[in-house]
Amino acid sequence: MEKPTSLSAHRAQKIFRAWPILLVFFLALLTRLYWIHEKEYMYIDDPTSVSLAYNLPGWGKKTFEAGHILTGKELRQQCYIDDRRGLEGLWDDLAALHHDNRDGSHASLYYMALRCALTGVDTPSTDMLIRRSCGLNLVFFGLSFLSMTLLLHMLFPGKTMLTTFCLLLAYMNPVSVSNVLQAREYLMAEWLFVLWAYWCLRAAARIHNQQTLWAPGTFTGGLAISAALLSCGYFNALFFGFSLLCLAVYSFRQHAYKDLGFYPVLGIASLLLCVLLYEGFFNFLHDARATEVADKMQGGDWLSNLRLTVIGLGYITALRILTPVWGTAIILYLVILLVRKPKQPFHSHRLPGAWLFVCAMAWAVIVMWMANWKATRYISPSVPLCLVAVAYYLALGLQRVPKVLAGIFVAAFIAYAWCERPMEYVNRTSDREWPSHAKRILLYGPDHEEKNTLLLLTHFIGDKQEIAIVEHTTDIRHYAAEEDTTVYVYGAKNSPDLQAEPGYKMEKEFNDWMSVYTFNFQ
Repeated sequence: MEKPTSLSAHRAQKIFRAWPILLVFFLALLTRLYWIHEKEYMYIDDPTSVSLAYNLPGWGKKTFEAGHILTGKELRQQCYIDDRRGLEGLWDDLAALHHDNRDGSHASLYYMALRCALTGVDTPSTDMLIRRSCGLNLVFFGLSFLSMTLLLHMLFPGKTMLTTFCLLLAYMNPVSVSNVLQAREYLMAEWLFVLWAYWCLRAAARIHNQQTLWAPGTFTGGLAISAALLSCGYFNALFFGFSLLCLAVYSFRQHAYKDLGFYPVLGIASLLLCVLLYEGFFNFLHDARATEVADKMQGGDWLSNLRLTVIGLGYITALRILTPVWGTAIILYLVILLVRKPKQPFHSHRLPGAWLFVCAMAWAVIVMWMANWKATRYISPSVPLCLVAVAYYLALGLQRVPKVLAGIFVAAFIAYAWCERPMEYVNRTSDREWPSHAKRILLYGPDHEEKNTLLLLTHFIGDKQEIAIVEHTTDIRHYAAEEDTTVYVYGAKNSPDLQAEPGYKMEKEFNDWMSVYTFNFQ
């Protein structure tokens, strides 16, 4: 009877260790489901992702026709549904994405995954697109959480509560929660960042144990993960390069000289696999944004860029990454250290795998420096990894304060994830004023870029409301509906052409890209 008793005790111990982690997972999942339910329309870049996944007009020179009057229902029917249902239509779209996704600044892996998620959509509604795109993100969230759990078990074997606390910070911060609301590649990249970090730790363990990295499983796993990582964001190549460099240095220090050739071979093989996944992988070299990034790397307007980078990182870290909760905790702890000397020196605790977290933090700083806009989403893939390092030292500090106080900070952090202010991409329809009483809306599109902004209006147009694109300001009077005493024309901000047109009354901002101009011809 000893053996069954021993097995039962072992299973009970495993369940006891797993339940705090499962609790954090379901709490993080519930939080994400709540914010998905609250999201009412798609973020500015989200409709573009759908357009590219479907291989429809809306990006680049493949644009909407001018002078064609559509109702809101007809427009959504054109933009939202999978009009070629079935495997044949899916295959044709995937083949087009494999050849050229029309988006020079991004590779195709995420768009391919999104196209698969949109298969069979037959309801022309924003809610359906939100459910499908966010549902895909929930899959990536689950994979990211699982990968992080494996990574933390490797870093902190047997330390269930420390692992749980790290997972809580990594997946309950506003950046990680908000990521699920975007139809963009950033949550996929988050998962692959964590998975690549896990592979790197396994590789470092093999080097430490004097095992070769040329084992088929190690090489194949590293190749698949790194190619996927590079294929869902060109900036991700920096994290890939930093971590490989650290592994190469470790191999040299451990006298594993036979492994030094592994790293360039893996890098070259990864690029070849990226090209196999997407023929246009190197199209970014001809993209206009690449020129802007290169200018920043060469120090163009460096002082202004430095100021924006510091402000952007400081604001994002304080509000959405570290959050005011842990910011306050750190300040209080530092004050206590000034008053009371700790019994154990703080520097005696060294974070396992610290080099990986340093790579993640360095990547975030460099990307924020190079990014044209200092937006949270660009650095979001590295946030869970960065917060593991923060959580490790916060856990050491919380051990030295009363448990009640530690519990208050944890509860406040969880509650903060349910506050709307730090959340991004929730997008409530009430945030935008829309002239629902107008019979016809006009969009001023003198070039293909302005015509493509029609996607940003698709959600708001009423089913029976009409919209038309005009290429010239002189066409506004011609396409205006007779019933409308006030004509609403949407276009780029501060457009001198629209402001100079007879009948112009006023301009009002609609979103980050567009304004609405009102005209009265009576």
